[in-house]
Amino acid sequence: MKGLGLRTFKTAISVFLAMFLGEALDFAYPFHAAIAAMFAMDKTIFGSLKLGRNRIVGSIIGASIGILCCYIDRGNPLLCALAIALQIMICNALKLKGAIIISGIMMLIIMGNPGNEPLYYGAYRTIDTIIGVVIALFVNITICPYNSLKRLDDMVIQIWEQTDRLVLSLREGKMIHMEEINAEFEKIGTELTDIKQNFLFGRQKLYVEQLQKHYQICSKLLLEANICLTIDKEKNREIYDYHLCKALQIFDAYIDDIQENQKNPELQAETGNKRK
Repeated sequence: MKGLGLRTFKTAISVFLAMFLGEALDFAYPFHAAIAAMFAMDKTIFGSLKLGRNRIVGSIIGASIGILCCYIDRGNPLLCALAIALQIMICNALKLKGAIIISGIMMLIIMGNPGNEPLYYGAYRTIDTIIGVVIALFVNITICPYNSLKRLDDMVIQIWEQTDRLVLSLREGKMIHMEEINAEFEKIGTELTDIKQNFLFGRQKLYVEQLQKHYQICSKLLLEANICLTIDKEKNREIYDYHLCKALQIFDAYIDDIQENQKNPELQAETGNKRK
């Protein structure tokens, strides 16, 4: 089905498990656990941890401030404003800007529910949030976790193909469609950022570091190629030749680096002999 990606599927599973567990254990607010599970699901495990951390810490801060304010003067507009300012300052001090909205919502929900005892209501909401986050992490880890190594292999091949095609066109003076190449490299950069947020150890971590280095070199090559396209070769031949020469020097350095890495047995064990 179009649009039903892996993240969508895992989010649906997380919500189902949160609702099922909530009803089975007779939670007071099972929907709150489902909401937390939905917001904690991310493409990578690291991303889920970050979102889950913001959700849990934000809930604890908001619930604590909300409970305290309820016992002072529940529903007081001025007190609500001061409480919002306080929770924002706390989140900023903890360098958790992603928790600010969650914290504020939690505080206002507790302040705006006169029919509930503040302490118990805040505790239940926080526990539901923790359960929802744990479920999302469990699903993200156990069901088709983000396959970093396969994507790394694909990205290495993509970078090699793109740089080879680009340099060949530069050397032969052919028309270069930089829009397409720039877009493809931007996708590779986004994918590399996602992979760096995953849990990486040993040779895989070393592999990512090398790939990051190669990507940076290729980015410099792209910059020089883009500059060449802005220069009128007939009117400014020396300037054009300068940037063309610089691009080719970057590419030669890139090839030298690849050849040096091929001597590294750890990287060879990860990548194999992909380039012929």
